Amino acid sequence: MKLLHLFIALLFCTVAISQQPVLHFNGDGYVDLGPDAMNGARTIELWFKLDSIFDESANGSQALIARNTTDCNSCDEIQLALVAAPLDANHTGQLRFGWNNSNGGNAIKVFSDQNSWLANQWYHVAGVIDPVTGMRLYVDGIKQLDTAPNQLDAATNSDTTTRIGSWGTSQINPRYFQGHIENLRISNTARYTSNFTPDCPNDTVDAITQGMWFFNTGTGLIAYDSSGNQFDGAIVNATWALDTFCNPIIDPHHNPNGIETQTTMTSLRIYPNPSSSKVITVDNTQNNSALELFVLDISGKQVKYIGLKRNSSQVELSDLSPGIYLLKASTSDGNDYRASFILE
Repeated sequence: MKLLHLFIALLFCTVAISQQPVLHFNGDGYVDLGPDAMNGARTIELWFKLDSIFDESANGSQALIARNTTDCNSCDEIQLALVAAPLDANHTGQLRFGWNNSNGGNAIKVFSDQNSWLANQWYHVAGVIDPVTGMRLYVDGIKQLDTAPNQLDAATNSDTTTRIGSWGTSQINPRYFQGHIENLRISNTARYTSNFTPDCPNDTVDAITQGMWFFNTGTGLIAYDSSGNQFDGAIVNATWALDTFCNPIIDPHHNPNGIETQTTMTSLRIYPNPSSSKVITVDNTQNNSALELFVLDISGKQVKYIGLKRNSSQVELSDLSPGIYLLKASTSDGNDYRASFILE
């Protein structure tokens, strides 16, 4: 019982982070990174937050970052995008990590497990091309089930521009993004090989970083590259805003940075708790909207994505081992609720 009390105290203490500059894309803006920023890329990762929910009812795709042209369907393309018809009606609502080269042929793609993304919720996504195991996709540090055998990195192409927030230089289907994007990092090595905890709030610049855009100046029309490789981007129609970006869970008993902490109480009810059947019912007593559910282990790492559920829904957890867990529930109005539970 003492362990449970300590676990609950740890999980409900969150860092109180003040608002910081973020870049907002309003449906007709982008950042032009030029022709060389994506050359040789093997890992592309960023944080994003949507203005509106994106799911199976979405009308039109939204590109997070893409290298693509209007006049060529196989010119060393690479992209991270939320897709919908007519681009990809079979995967509407999913995140797509796609690749193609100048030799032609069909694009190689991997897709996220989930097909619904809440508004006002920060997500971390990473597309990886491993020289041995091929392509894979991570959402909030969790490896997605879909993989592909392509082992080639993003080819060197000095004619095709990379853009954040739109489908490259395509004017026919720009597929503009609507929301916030933060901390874009491109690496020349397959950075992740297994599940990981995304750096929060800031990624770091290291020896394998090819480009790093923090979007933290809050003013001007240049998105500065902090990697030292001078891939500064031109901001077109995207605007600066302030937002509370990424609130990590920390241990209240070990706070070397002296960051003020605050305790958040929960209105999330889980029963039965403990559960011997590995089936729980989730009920939010203060909010009747749909809940996007995540399960974290005792270290705070996400171990299961459940997806959108109606309030007072049953959740089946037979794939989890006995132990203590945290359920995180996010609502469409941007609120997070947490509650611990035990599986026997």
